[in-house]
Amino acid sequence: MKSRSSPDRRQIDAFRRFNRFYTVFVGLLNGKYLESDYCLSEVRVLYEIAGRPGAQAAFLQEKLGLDRGHLSRMLSRFERNGLLERSPSEADGRAKLLGLTPQGEAVTAELTDKARRGMGDILAPLAQRDRTRLLKAMREIEDILSTG
Repeated sequence: MKSRSSPDRRQIDAFRRFNRFYTVFVGLLNGKYLESDYCLSEVRVLYEIAGRPGAQAAFLQEKLGLDRGHLSRMLSRFERNGLLERSPSEADGRAKLLGLTPQGEAVTAELTDKARRGMGDILAPLAQRDRTRLLKAMREIEDILSTG
């Protein structure tokens, strides 16, 4: 069994420093993500819907940890802008299944391409050895934080 102790201030400050560095480094504080009309949370919702056609809002809310009202307003905006369509579930007529319209798919594909190019631009100047180290460290961070 792992011994657990409270983190000290130095550890907490180091964790916060990394978070501040990373959010600025990848441009998350600019309001509109990837120079689009959408903030990071909106792009993430579009990405999740694209990856799971027929998902329900409750799934997105739980997976992304979003406030129900915030997500509802976001989905309504996507629908008004022609990016999202809702259809009734055959299993439960009260439930609405979410899917992207062709326009929504095009917007999401463009944003995905921009994100890939941006990450490629970050990785390109690094030596292969450093890329490998970086990606291994990132995977380790994921593993540690996801097993909490």
